[in-house]
Amino acid sequence: MLHHAMQHITASLNRYLRGRFDLPQDVAVMSGILDQDGAVETQIHNKLVVSLVNLEKEQVPAAFIRESSRETGLTSIGFPPIHLNAYLLVSAYFPGSNYAEALKFISYAALFFQGNPVFTRENSPDLEGDIEKIVMDIENLNLRDLSSLWSVVSGRYLPSIVYKMRIITLDSRGIGKQVTELSGTDPSVRRSP
Repeated sequence: MLHHAMQHITASLNRYLRGRFDLPQDVAVMSGILDQDGAVETQIHNKLVVSLVNLEKEQVPAAFIRESSRETGLTSIGFPPIHLNAYLLVSAYFPGSNYAEALKFISYAALFFQGNPVFTRENSPDLEGDIEKIVMDIENLNLRDLSSLWSVVSGRYLPSIVYKMRIITLDSRGIGKQVTELSGTDPSVRRSP
């Protein structure tokens, strides 16, 4: 589900940028900045890079889903959907003398998400999976947090912006267990002192 959301965001950004600048190919890619050996990923040259930098569970009250069946006498106990916040780093890798292009594309990425902060089935019919809504919010990082992020991501700062992508609804729709309902009282069962 997370990959569908990130692919949708990246594809939507590409449609906007291709239309805005009449580009023959996509300029945004979903990728990390470095490969496992520490070298710059080859597919990110002169591109906007959309990377996952953190996931967190949205804090909602925990509750079990209960459904009782009179026919079987069993109660099905399931778990509520999980709401996740995914932190996305949108960075511009335009090396050398292309720094102005990096600033241009990161600016237009910000304009795109400012004008399109919410993706639903109504405005994004190609939204896949069980995703009902994606909301993009700029996440402000102070200089210390930004420095920490870039030391983990690649060690070198690139023009970038961090977004909190919320809320992706994951619902297992599974039943955790079935239990019989308690009814009546049993005099042989005593309360502990």
